[in-house]
Amino acid sequence: MGINPTISLAIVRSRIDQQQQVIALLEQRLQEAILGGTNTSVVDRDQTLPGLIEEIAGIYGDNLVPGFSLGNGKDINTVKLTGLTNAIWKGVFQFDPITYGTADTMVLEQDGLRQLLYQARSLLGELRVEEQHWNGETNEEKSRRKELGDLSKV
Repeated sequence: MGINPTISLAIVRSRIDQQQQVIALLEQRLQEAILGGTNTSVVDRDQTLPGLIEEIAGIYGDNLVPGFSLGNGKDINTVKLTGLTNAIWKGVFQFDPITYGTADTMVLEQDGLRQLLYQARSLLGELRVEEQHWNGETNEEKSRRKELGDLSKV
């Protein structure tokens, strides 16, 4: 027996909701980078790339190594992330670690934010395609159940 299409559709829609939250966060950070930051209450978290990655991990429900913060000055190469956050981190940091230096010096800048935003929107598009697939599967299952019910009445 295969995966229940209704459950798969719900999972994909949940991921879409998460991705929309990530996109909104990135758009806000890009606007702040262009116009000037509006939130200075938590400078380490709000104005550094590691702080942004931590916020994204929170949205996705991914975990950092227990007790580890990206912006605490430790060797950035030892960071262990899970799920989609790990893919984002690899795409951002491992592409050019020499440029970024230590975690504390990895500031948010417009080009990096735009790249993250393109990546997030691309993933949202992929999720929309997957949603269409599972929506079709769900509709097919409903029609099969209806046909089976009609046959059992006869």
